[in-house]
Amino acid sequence: MASWSKDKVLEFIDLYRSHESLWKIKSKEYSNRLIKERCYEKLIDFVKDFEPQANKELVLKKINNLRGNFRKELKKVEGSKLSGAGTDEVYHPKLWLAPVSGNTSSNLVSSSSSSSTVVVVVVVVVVVVVVVVVVVVIKAVEEYNPKFCSSSCSSTIVVVLVVVLVVVVVVVVVVVVVVREVSGNRSSYIVDVLVLIVVVVVVVVVVVVVVVVVVVSRISVVVVVVVEKVVVVVVAVVVVVMAVVVVVVVVVVVEVVVVVVVVVVVVVVVALVVVVIVADVIVVVVAVVVVVVVVVAVVMDVVA
Repeated sequence: MASWSKDKVLEFIDLYRSHESLWKIKSKEYSNRLIKERCYEKLIDFVKDFEPQANKELVLKKINNLRGNFRKELKKVEGSKLSGAGTDEVYHPKLWLAPVSGNTSSNLVSSSSSSSTVVVVVVVVVVVVVVVVVVVVIKAVEEYNPKFCSSSCSSTIVVVLVVVLVVVVVVVVVVVVVVREVSGNRSSYIVDVLVLIVVVVVVVVVVVVVVVVVVVSRISVVVVVVVEKVVVVVVAVVVVVMAVVVVVVVVVVVEVVVVVVVVVVVVVVVALVVVVIVADVIVVVVAVVVVVVVVVAVVMDVVA
């Protein structure tokens, strides 16, 4: 079995660089997952000539290794003020840049994985679910125990909650994008961490809501109302999840512009359904915020 010789590495780099949809952000095909998969298949076929067990995971690992070594060697060259500190190994930056000149390092290190899409979907669903559940519980408490929380009180609580959740979403997406740019092979770890953070946030919010309902409110009346409305909320959540699935499917097969349009339409429809079901003005504001967050998140994810 042949190994990754210098010639093989150079051929691999040439082949990879010839498929701009894998690395050139400005390419029209950069966001088309089907085209990318076909390109990866060509890379896999090439590697199988000397590594029969080759698959997409191995190809991505090799690309990430090349990027990592490229960054290290580039730093050596820049740190030495171009005095020749770069090594003569096959991973020297010039070998990576040789096939196509005039490209920036940001293009070279951009990741083609879609890990942040998972985070975006999870965070958006959590935002919708948490906000709707909290609104339902607060309105029930407000209706049956007005001394505890007036209408202005509930509005303030929801607005603060929405702002906090939006900030969390933005921070999550930015962190994922930065991590993907800096080190593509670490993206899976950040996904695990962020999903864990989301789960913790949901648990904390649910615990706080339960404590408020049980300790402060009229338990017998409020529990009945909450249970009744939770059924309605579950329906809304199912609609949201179905909408997200549709968006993910569309993301796999179409261009960026179409994806953004579909995301906007789907989320607006879902938001209107939630507004009609919950029948609360505050949820209208929440719906608008969710639309903006989803669009920004998806655009950042694709651009990254």
